[in-house]
Amino acid sequence: MKDEELADNWIAEYTSVDVKTQKAIQLQYHKNLKQAFLAGLSVGRSQWHDLQKDPNDLPEDKRNVWCDYGDGCGKGHYNKDDGGWWIEGHMFCSAIDAWCELPTFHRE
Repeated sequence: MKDEELADNWIAEYTSVDVKTQKAIQLQYHKNLKQAFLAGLSVGRSQWHDLQKDPNDLPEDKRNVWCDYGDGCGKGHYNKDDGGWWIEGHMFCSAIDAWCELPTFHRE
């Protein structure tokens, strides 16, 4: 299901706004709800950094990140000193396709 459909379904479930018979003010209300839903959805997702598009888009030196290296994924870091990636304790020179921040969990 696409993000837009998720937003429309959520709005339909929690409001009495009928997308097909909306008046102008209801249309704006629906639009605002949808933008808010999609913004929240994107914040919770990992943002991948594609090194094929920009090889200089590297994480902070020796900061653990999640790496996609073609044959799989694993936790690792980039080391500026040797110009290579260390994945699960093994060195991969430039075989990393993409990386993203490790997820963090907040308890309330």
